[in-house]
Amino acid sequence: MFFHNKSLAAIALGLGLAALGQAASPGLSLVLPRGGQCGSTVEVRFIGDRLGDVREVLFYSPGFSVEKIEPAPKNSKEARATIAIAASCALGEHKLRLVTATGISPLQTFWVSQFPNAAEKEPNNDFTAPQALPLNTTVEGTVQNEDVDYYRVTAIKGQVLSAEIEAIRLSNTLFDPYIAILDAKRFELDAADDTPLLLQDCFASIVAPADGDYWIEVRDSSYGGGGNSRYRLHIGQFPRPRAIFPAGGQADTNTEVRFIGAKGKLPVQEVSAPAKPDANFGVLAKANGFSAPSANPFRVSPFPNVLEKEPNENRNIVPVPEASLPLAFNGIIEKGGDIDWFAFNGKKGQRIHVRVHARSIRSPLDSVLNLYGPNGKNIQSNDDSSGSADSRVTVTLSADGKHFIRVTDHLGKGGSDYVYRVEAKPVSPELATFIPRFRAQDTQSRQMIPIPRGNRIATVLQVTRGNFGGQLKFTADNLPDSITMHAAEMPPNIDRFPVVFDAKLEAELASALIDVNVAHSDAKKNIRGQFGHTVEMVRGPGNRIFYRTEVDRLAVAITEPAPFRIEIDTPPTAILQRGSLNLKVRAIRDEGFDNAIPLRLPWKPPGVSSAGTISLPKGKSEIDYPLTANGSAAVGTWHLAVLGEANTKTGPTIVSSALTELRVEQPYVNIKIEMAAIERGQSGDLLCTVEQLRPFDGEAEILLSGLPANTSTEPRKITKETKELIFPIASTKDARARTSKTLFTAISIPWKGHLLRQSAGSGGQLRIDNPPKPRKNAPPKPKPVAAKKEAPKPKPEKPLSRLEKLRLIAKERAAERAAQETP
Repeated sequence: MFFHNKSLAAIALGLGLAALGQAASPGLSLVLPRGGQCGSTVEVRFIGDRLGDVREVLFYSPGFSVEKIEPAPKNSKEARATIAIAASCALGEHKLRLVTATGISPLQTFWVSQFPNAAEKEPNNDFTAPQALPLNTTVEGTVQNEDVDYYRVTAIKGQVLSAEIEAIRLSNTLFDPYIAILDAKRFELDAADDTPLLLQDCFASIVAPADGDYWIEVRDSSYGGGGNSRYRLHIGQFPRPRAIFPAGGQADTNTEVRFIGAKGKLPVQEVSAPAKPDANFGVLAKANGFSAPSANPFRVSPFPNVLEKEPNENRNIVPVPEASLPLAFNGIIEKGGDIDWFAFNGKKGQRIHVRVHARSIRSPLDSVLNLYGPNGKNIQSNDDSSGSADSRVTVTLSADGKHFIRVTDHLGKGGSDYVYRVEAKPVSPELATFIPRFRAQDTQSRQMIPIPRGNRIATVLQVTRGNFGGQLKFTADNLPDSITMHAAEMPPNIDRFPVVFDAKLEAELASALIDVNVAHSDAKKNIRGQFGHTVEMVRGPGNRIFYRTEVDRLAVAITEPAPFRIEIDTPPTAILQRGSLNLKVRAIRDEGFDNAIPLRLPWKPPGVSSAGTISLPKGKSEIDYPLTANGSAAVGTWHLAVLGEANTKTGPTIVSSALTELRVEQPYVNIKIEMAAIERGQSGDLLCTVEQLRPFDGEAEILLSGLPANTSTEPRKITKETKELIFPIASTKDARARTSKTLFTAISIPWKGHLLRQSAGSGGQLRIDNPPKPRKNAPPKPKPVAAKKEAPKPKPEKPLSRLEKLRLIAKERAAERAAQETP
């Protein structure tokens, strides 16, 4: 559905308000029927899991009133509701969730039509025995494997007869429908498989050539099908245009549009665009008291339209609009080989972004975009971009003057419905936020905020931003009074950040769809973004996404209390770069609840890592959660939270701690481990030089780690004055002759009664040598000679330093080995 109005509050109706998707998440896999008629009351079945405490249906759009909702008798996998659909309810797709006392379901859809619903009646797979339907009916059916469904309606000559199917858009399964309109002689008057406007779904439309009966055929395009291949087929006198022109307009203005590709004549229609830009807005074609079942996309932007004026195949004759950028250029590649040109005045040094909207507005055009400068040379071109068949370029203009935009189809195709819209604008700040996926191909899990009364739940917000820097802040609108969102300011160098929602213990069960906003911390910058969530509803081979839908608000709810809470003790010290720290996590358990509680950190500061999960054992209430920081960990004060998940009487329940401060600081010392060598079974010294980075009080203890087997050493102490230290290395005869390159030091530094832990000197080397072998054919000892008178003693030499002594020893040993190797 392309109708959208963010100013309308979500309709939360039913017997009461309630919970959310993670707490003890209810499942929702199917809604039956898949839709209903506006102005009618529908009995709806919801099929899923853990629905025994269902409380309400939470719709993302207005027009629904839940008169009754209850679980099915003795069946927690089904709930039933009586839903009144307002006569003014928008046609098309509507999003909903179920709310129970312990959670919120995944998102599902419900479709609204202008016609009364009818159910398929088998057998109807014989052309000679079709199911008869009155004209202007929506029929719900299922295509089984190799099934073909036939419906018969009566029309009069000159009457528009259209059929549109919702199949893959119902999001039940990968169902590629085919429909056809046939006459009584089985002559095919119109047929369709895929239609760009409706993706894998399709429509067919004719002007009845004679009075009489007409057949509508429905099947899978490859004669597949199955129990989940459900469809809604609209059969009636409605108009069904393939496209509209222009395919967009300026916000808060009126735009005249003409409809393209519909059977019969359709009048020009004036469209009132919403006050704010909206990429999901749409226009319903109307004629003779009927509307198209679904809207044609109409992209609402903040800048004015420029419409193509034929002929525009030659850039030398296209006019330059009086207005400067930003502008939206609108055109149609009307025939094969068609090329459209537009012109605008650009300024040297101006950085601009130019994007074609074609596939994004359901046009068959596969665009190619070229941008030319005043000298007639191509500046930049693009075919596909960012996984889309639409084109875009971002350039800095190198000259003042008249610039040109060229648009054509990649394969040289064209047609009356090859509409497009080129939005050209100076590069400006862009900002949006969303909850990242919990799993790579899962866009539903953990996309809701369950908050047990008197408890908390943490999530992570991710941002996409461009063309600006600076800190960001998060806010939430439309929160129930008893819910608070906590978030620190987000630094400029990261794209994910934790937030925590909490609910008061005395709060009543409540739910809402809230607006989550992100903005530059400096309000004067006027840079803002909003929350969005794209739900991938149908995935096919190769993980190709065949259908997705979007929402712009976050579902939150207060649920029944959980039997445990999670707390973090604020660490008394910082964690140092190349250091470690144990986070003290405690569980406050209700009496009688002693289940194990797996713990997880949903977010960590840059450069800080931990185990994916650790488990607080059954019956225990306290555990250390180890953290480590690498040498590039971001220095500063951060906030993190711990999630705890446990099986409870109502199912898996997740809560979190509050945001807790964690400081990351630079290390105090750096260590350089000099290379050392010893013989097997002997001892030696390993010299380390100490670089003091920050002063500290008292003595720090240093352990040398990573020694090879059968070697050992002793810890050493240093102060803020230490420049060198020596580790005595002892080895046994069992030590292997080898070079070990894994030495490092672990340092414990005293700080206000606590110890700061860091490592240093990684990659230090220790070589263990075999003892020298006895020399063969050693010369005889020399004969004794008479002692000579001693010469005068020379003056004493300057004492060698410890490093010079070690180097001398290494030199002598090298000489001995060389002598041994000499034949």
